[in-house]
Amino acid sequence: RARKLRIPDDISVVGYDGISMALFQEPCLTTLKQDTEKIGSYAAESLIGLIKSPRTTIIRPITVPGHLIEGESVLDLNES
Repeated sequence: RARKLRIPDDISVVGYDGISMALFQEPCLTTLKQDTEKIGSYAAESLIGLIKSPRTTIIRPITVPGHLIEGESVLDLNES
């Protein structure tokens, strides 16, 4: 506001935590919600595997998809 920028007209803003408070901002924040429960579960499984079998546990990358919660903080450049 101090720089006279308007969201989303002049600048788009996206959060990356999916907190519910983002829905109550003005404008409502677009955010990516992570599945923190699944991330924690995978991390715990990996840690337990390393503790039980440190020499045979294979470290592998894991991708946990997120979920986009659309708000009003990103301008749709496809609209005419």
